[in-house]
Amino acid sequence: MSPTLLPAEAMLTCSPAELFTLASLLGGEMLVGVDDPFPGWLSEEIEEAAQAARQSLAERGHLTLQPDGRVVMDLLPAALVGAMVQPRTVLLLSAALPDSTARRWAFYRRPPLTVLLEEVQGGYLLRPLEGRQRVEERILEAWQIQAQKAARAASFLLPQQAIEQARQARLQGEEAVRQTLQRLGIAARNARALAATLCAARCNGALVLLTRRGAAWQTDGLGMLDGENGLWQLRSRPGDNLVELLPCPAGRLRADLQALLNRFWPPDEG
Repeated sequence: MSPTLLPAEAMLTCSPAELFTLASLLGGEMLVGVDDPFPGWLSEEIEEAAQAARQSLAERGHLTLQPDGRVVMDLLPAALVGAMVQPRTVLLLSAALPDSTARRWAFYRRPPLTVLLEEVQGGYLLRPLEGRQRVEERILEAWQIQAQKAARAASFLLPQQAIEQARQARLQGEEAVRQTLQRLGIAARNARALAATLCAARCNGALVLLTRRGAAWQTDGLGMLDGENGLWQLRSRPGDNLVELLPCPAGRLRADLQALLNRFWPPDEG
């Protein structure tokens, strides 16, 4: 089975320690978008966890432990984790829905393979994903983008910390959020609209795109906030810690998402 022809149903489940053990066997010292499973651990503790992970992976057929100490990796984990270790493009996605834990996904592109990483029950699920179109669909599914209208407000700038202050004020009700925003200098109409969205939010999401340009990473991203009174797009402004909030209908968000992806993930790459 060639890494370029992994079946759509192929998948790998692993613990955080197992994922980092596989990555280290492929020469990876870190994985973009994945938390270190050994923060503050002693080297002896890390080695003990890695040995247990190798044994567990071997029992499931993902590794073969040779008598001479060599470790041979099966093709499936080699292909999936290999794309994470040396990606050309990485897309980090999050979505928070009311009364549920925020979810995170990561997409790793090493042509011609795309790998989707999902957090599941304290571990990870890795699977191949067919084409960039499917990546777009997964983003729109996660954010539940359908035919929402734009929030009735004008575009404006807000410091990142001000958004956090407004979110904290939600416990005191919509009027408290509006007053908080107006004290920060936001026009009354915009403050009312954003307060209504924050207090009746249906989804809050963000994505970050990274792609290699020589030895450096180029990054960009966008966020979204959907409430009962309409949809917003959020754009950070590098260097000044400001966020631009743009009332945005679903069609505009789809178009802007596609334009952003085009810069980092050309359609002809699949």
